[in-house]
Amino acid sequence: MKKIEAMDFPLFVKWYITQRCNLRCTHCYLTDYTKSPLLSEIIPIVDYLGGRGVFGIVLIGGEPVVRSDLAEIVKRISAYGIRTKIATNATLIDADKARELVDAGAHQYQVSLESPVPAENDAIRGANTFAQTVTGIRALVDAGAHVSVAFTLSGSNHQRLEHMFELAADLGVAGIKFNAFIPIGTGRLLGRDHFLTPAVCKLIADSIVHHASRFPGLEIEGGAFVKRIHISPYRSSADATFGCGAGTTSMIINSDLTVSACDMLVEEDRTDRAIQSPAELDALWRHDPLFRRWRGQGQGERTRTIRSFDGVHQHGCHVAFNAYSRDLFTVEDA
Repeated sequence: MKKIEAMDFPLFVKWYITQRCNLRCTHCYLTDYTKSPLLSEIIPIVDYLGGRGVFGIVLIGGEPVVRSDLAEIVKRISAYGIRTKIATNATLIDADKARELVDAGAHQYQVSLESPVPAENDAIRGANTFAQTVTGIRALVDAGAHVSVAFTLSGSNHQRLEHMFELAADLGVAGIKFNAFIPIGTGRLLGRDHFLTPAVCKLIADSIVHHASRFPGLEIEGGAFVKRIHISPYRSSADATFGCGAGTTSMIINSDLTVSACDMLVEEDRTDRAIQSPAELDALWRHDPLFRRWRGQGQGERTRTIRSFDGVHQHGCHVAFNAYSRDLFTVEDA
């Protein structure tokens, strides 16, 4: 088992600057869409993170663009030279909003779609969302943004993977990202036809590698799917790991100003109370039991989804490992 390493302070922060959202996707891992911190609470935290030399901040939700002060937040982050990314459904982005955000300093965007087929996407995200998202993506691209389209692959849509590549190329985006469907949050309510299996994950991995060679202009983030493939015939001799980064290189700040390690478990795995001062983030990162268990230092701890933290960061996504009760992504050497 590899030793889990952790940074002295996170390099990356994912920040739920709101849980309000204009959509209700059927597999969302959130169930509460009400909380949103005040700008007066956000700015001091940005200043603290800037002073600590954080490399990147991803603004997530909910839907970040529902905030009328989003550009002001981005400007404050960018003033420290922090790389800023916005994860958005893009349905609220037009040419003016795209230019406003890019001019404020947000040059990177991750935009989510469920399928390259409008009807399939809209069945999950809501009526007309495919067309609205495509309009938003084109506005961001025209504004000079670096856009990556993210698809959540499941047992029900992975056959569309080739068309996902074709859509990304047609939209002129910089990259494409693939996430694994994990049955948590509202996703627990979906049928088993959405669930992944090791065999399906192997098909997905092979397909990603194949199509990546056909679209050399796209940056590909294959996530856990492609990590399962052994590019080298030799086993790595490394005896330490940062894992997926949860609690080792990255921290999650929630919309109620509690703190989490994993952005998929913010409703069930968070600190006991909200931070009262930005400086508390340092002590929480170093000593809070929440982060210690994500570094393999907790005993007998669990959440609603995580039955055990034994083996955390040893087999890709620990949430997927627990939700599926198996390792979907690891190929053992012969």
